[in-house]
Amino acid sequence: MTNLSSFTQQEKEACLPVVETMIEATEVTRNEGVLALEEWIQTQDSDFLKILVLLVVDGTDPDYVMLIGKNLLASEGKTGEELLARMIMLEGVLSMQAGENPRIVKTKLLSMLGERFLINSDCVDACSAKPEERLAVISKQAGIAGSKPFDEIFELLSNRDVQQVLRETDFHDLVPAIKYCNGKAAMRIFDNCSPRLVCQILDTLPDIPESNSLAAQGVILELVKRLQNNGEIATPKGSV
Repeated sequence: MTNLSSFTQQEKEACLPVVETMIEATEVTRNEGVLALEEWIQTQDSDFLKILVLLVVDGTDPDYVMLIGKNLLASEGKTGEELLARMIMLEGVLSMQAGENPRIVKTKLLSMLGERFLINSDCVDACSAKPEERLAVISKQAGIAGSKPFDEIFELLSNRDVQQVLRETDFHDLVPAIKYCNGKAAMRIFDNCSPRLVCQILDTLPDIPESNSLAAQGVILELVKRLQNNGEIATPKGSV
């Protein structure tokens, strides 16, 4: 693989829109499912990206997607900005296929460009904050109730709205988010889950590190904000 330090700052800056494109693809996948990418990719001009995304839509094994992507990189003879853009696309597609959350994917892709690009993004505050501060940082960046954390938001939402949030939440985000929330917020969630789901959550809870929990809470807070903006759930009195 080409050394990332060999690219100029101008070439890296020119690839920032590619990073944003890959974040958009990741959000489409998380919000609408992999099949929605088939329509989304028709809006993109890159044949390289189209090939990789359609492989994902077809359910191709990630190892084969990576192999095909690397083969294309080696065979095309691209250099400079074009090569870097394709490297970012490949890493973004693999991250998207792995189900990584958009914030993590953004941090990963910007890290390919260098420290300056991370420092100038909204990723750095959440990444560099101390564990006890990280959730407040993520909450503030998500624009939910000022800086009110996960616990307070779930205590304010109605049962109907909690159920709507749970329907939209990936199980792999829900479990770590519950691990470090307070008792009242956990009970609001459990009261709106099926007994079977509660058992699944409790079986999975024990070995989750706090950093994973805080990141998952941030993902769910961003979902809550999106649902509020779309009018799908109410903005509770006292939350803004």
